[in-house]
Amino acid sequence: RKTPQVTSHGEEQAKRWLKEGLHAAGMVPKELPQLKGSDPRKLALAELLWSRTTVSQEWIAEKLSMRSAANVSQQLRRMNKRKAETQLSPELKRFLKNARQGE
Repeated sequence: RKTPQVTSHGEEQAKRWLKEGLHAAGMVPKELPQLKGSDPRKLALAELLWSRTTVSQEWIAEKLSMRSAANVSQQLRRMNKRKAETQLSPELKRFLKNARQGE
């Protein structure tokens, strides 16, 4: 799982999904630092990136402005997926569904 080739491919996938996910959520990278680490949109993207790519929680924390890898871990553990889903836009829900299905 952690060979250089796999890691590189995983990071490229994560970057692509991050860009597409932010767009689907109607967000831009420069506004991420102003949002809480518990923002449902951030958590939905963090969960996708953590569960479906090889990037580290440190990478996710940096890209989503979530302070630290420990904070990402804690937020993901605390996340109530059903409640979070109700707070997401239809576009972001569609993106997440497609990404999880491998599109």
